Amino acid sequence: MKYKGYVISDIHIGAKDTSKLYEEYKSIFINTIKNDYDSLNFIIICGDYFDHKLFLNEKDSAFAYTMMIDLIEATRDDVKIRLIYGTESHECNQYNIISKLKSIYHRDIEVIKYASEEELFPGLHILYLPEEHLYNKDEYYSELFSEYGEYDYIFGHGVIREAMKEAATQIDNKQGKRKKVPVFSTAELRKLCKGETYFGHYHVNCDMDNVFYVGSFSRWQFGEEEPKGFYKISCNTEKNKYTHEFIENTLAPIYKTISFGYDSKVFKSIDEAKATLDHIDKIIQNNYFDNVKFMFNIPIDYQDPEFLILYLNERYKFKEFIKLEIVNGYIDNKRKQQKEIVKEENDKYSFIFDKNMALEDKVSYFISIEYNRQIPSETIYNYLYKPFNEIINDTDEGG
Repeated sequence: MKYKGYVISDIHIGAKDTSKLYEEYKSIFINTIKNDYDSLNFIIICGDYFDHKLFLNEKDSAFAYTMMIDLIEATRDDVKIRLIYGTESHECNQYNIISKLKSIYHRDIEVIKYASEEELFPGLHILYLPEEHLYNKDEYYSELFSEYGEYDYIFGHGVIREAMKEAATQIDNKQGKRKKVPVFSTAELRKLCKGETYFGHYHVNCDMDNVFYVGSFSRWQFGEEEPKGFYKISCNTEKNKYTHEFIENTLAPIYKTISFGYDSKVFKSIDEAKATLDHIDKIIQNNYFDNVKFMFNIPIDYQDPEFLILYLNERYKFKEFIKLEIVNGYIDNKRKQQKEIVKEENDKYSFIFDKNMALEDKVSYFISIEYNRQIPSETIYNYLYKPFNEIINDTDEGG
């Protein structure tokens, strides 16, 4: 049998301007689906439909409802829709809208919150792996992972080691009996699946030999400058033939990072810096970048770094879409010096927090190091604890 579907992930409603996200979603995703109206069989959302807990009085809640209605109305009644539950801190158990829409439209729509398998259509076997917190990965998945090459597709949300190495290492190092999210490898996923695997969670689109991170549908931060979008997938289960096409979200906001290394002209002179930045500003204006980050690596031997930093801050202080990041060299040394000063101050006055040291001793010592005057602890004690008239009498008797 032949089947066709679309896989989208990490829409994150509420992360940024949802009205802009809705324009992208309607223009790119919904219109693409409409063009496949007659031949489409299923839609998969691989987690993180939401970005955080929404409230009814937020416009983002209305968009979440509207975007799901648009998806339903863009497809035939027999098209099946599956939503993989993503990261709890994003989803926040907010899929009650699905049950309402399911009853209103009488559609086959399901939220997959726990690992399970399904024969989505005759001969089309699916494994769902939503993000869950587990005590023992091997025990939990033992039945679902019992036979290799059993599934045509795996749809999930979570950590795949080869793409998220740092996160995988942190999870591996967690000790104790607390639950933790599982880490999957591309090798074990390929053994289980004779077709293709699609995961959400990692926002960068990745192709790892039939194992894919879909990536986030849109872009709202630096470090994710790769293409955004979703997948159109199709299969012939009788021939075990699987194909895919990545469809780019060309309306996603553009985040551009421009780095200036030690050899850059901006560090030759202020005139060179102005000329270089004037040229780059024209390029930015002509390319209509939505957000730009300048990274300046100031050389350690730069003659007047304070003036350059002041010039850069003044030049771009009214351009909200441009972010400055000044690193290395001079800045690193200044930060290191500042940390050392703070540490010296903390060490110098650490006695103040010594619970075993009497208050009069602390005051006496403070006066000695701060004002270079020696006042005995006994005298401090008298001022702190003796009645004022007794102190006056002692002073008078002493002449």
